[in-house]
Amino acid sequence: MKKIFQLLLVLCLPVAAHAQYFELTPDGFVNASDPSKKYVVLEFPDNDQKQAYDKVDQYFQSVTGKTYDVVRVPNDRISATATEKIEALAGIFKRPYDTQYTLTIRFKDGRIRIDAPSIDQMSAEDGKLRLYPTEPQKGVDAYFIFGKDGKVKNNPGKENLEEFFNDFVNEIIAVFKTSDGQDDDDDDW
Repeated sequence: MKKIFQLLLVLCLPVAAHAQYFELTPDGFVNASDPSKKYVVLEFPDNDQKQAYDKVDQYFQSVTGKTYDVVRVPNDRISATATEKIEALAGIFKRPYDTQYTLTIRFKDGRIRIDAPSIDQMSAEDGKLRLYPTEPQKGVDAYFIFGKDGKVKNNPGKENLEEFFNDFVNEIIAVFKTSDGQDDDDDDW
């Protein structure tokens, strides 16, 4: 019985580690559990509004490999804009797109709200080829993740965008799982 429980734990752990918080739709990102909402609320009952704000602010100050342009409203909200390469299809070929996006996090006692990511633009390195995460618009010569019928026509783009932003939510959760917002749980030294 113990071995069965351990096997189930091992099989379910990767699913829990990569939970889906946001889903990309033709209208933009929505809450994967409740598509009527364009945000996700995470509960952290041991943190008041200021503590939660400070932890997320520290995350943005210490994150490596990404450069965020951060606008802060102390103890209320943080908005961060950055550009990251995210792979998607250009016709039948995959290519990286420089994806400029904005993330906004709001704070209350015991919880935070992460607004749906806003993608400002996705363009190839040459700047000429663009990809739009929402439905096609008339007169726009570019690639789109969704067709006019609302069906996905660029699965890699949709999946990579969802994975990227859901990984961000998991990084924020990890900040709250440690006592001081750092990945240093080894206090016995």
